[in-house]
Amino acid sequence: MPAILLQATSFMGHEQESLSGAYRMSIPIHTARGQACYSITCQGFVLSNVSGAPVPGAKVTPLSTYDGEDRFVTLSIKKDEKTKDWSLYRDDNSNLTLIGWWPKTLFNNTFDYATKIAWVGSIGNDACYSSTCQGFVLSNVSGAPIPGAIPQPLSTYNGEDHFVTRSIKKDEKTLDWSLYQDDNNNPILIGWWPKILFNNTFDYATKIAWVGNVFYPNNETSPLMGSGHYAVDGAHKAAYISHIKVFDQFGQAMDPYIGRDLADRKDCFTTDGFKYSHHDGFHFYYGGPSGCQN
Repeated sequence: MPAILLQATSFMGHEQESLSGAYRMSIPIHTARGQACYSITCQGFVLSNVSGAPVPGAKVTPLSTYDGEDRFVTLSIKKDEKTKDWSLYRDDNSNLTLIGWWPKTLFNNTFDYATKIAWVGSIGNDACYSSTCQGFVLSNVSGAPIPGAIPQPLSTYNGEDHFVTRSIKKDEKTLDWSLYQDDNNNPILIGWWPKILFNNTFDYATKIAWVGNVFYPNNETSPLMGSGHYAVDGAHKAAYISHIKVFDQFGQAMDPYIGRDLADRKDCFTTDGFKYSHHDGFHFYYGGPSGCQN
């Protein structure tokens, strides 16, 4: 898993409570490829956007009551005969609703059936801090981007650049850490990491990293990173992260305190390190072509 990592330190931000569970289908590791994972909140999973379909991370209502009435949902996983994708359905009251699917491209051509099935619920110790792990809760806000979806429109090589703006802030009321799309000064809540992931003691970050990475099996070659061009190619060619800021304890955006940059496979992927310009603020270029081998 080659990666590019850039870090800054000293981050304090302004301040929703949620229990999340995952339903997982387990298969032998040798059948996985690319960035596959098998929970309903990972980027390998494709949401159906069918009207009325539950969204991973959302609370199911009505809730059961302690020592009272039980409520339940019925979920099923089936292999689609036509597409060969593995589909997840809500199956209540014989009213089948497609929630989403794991594309067949996540598995090799020999994955015709599951050799192991598990029903798993977890919280706390299984916490992680990316937007695709089961600790992250989707907001279900209208217009919010879905983790794993491709932003539109795309930039063109040696042509027009398009970008999205993301910010992470601590909610003052709930003390959860929230992820926003922040374009055009119109913040849209994408989702949040519940405070229970941090044992309720995480008041501010001591380290921040902006990361580009790729995943691929040991016996295969890598996909491209970013635009597929090295950092040295620069503007309108290489991928970049720009206008980098951190929030102080008052929620005010400030320039970062620069730490270090790291590329663990410089023969495959590069970064040109943190730089500052009037047009792009603090920024860096990164990336490289496909074909890297372990």
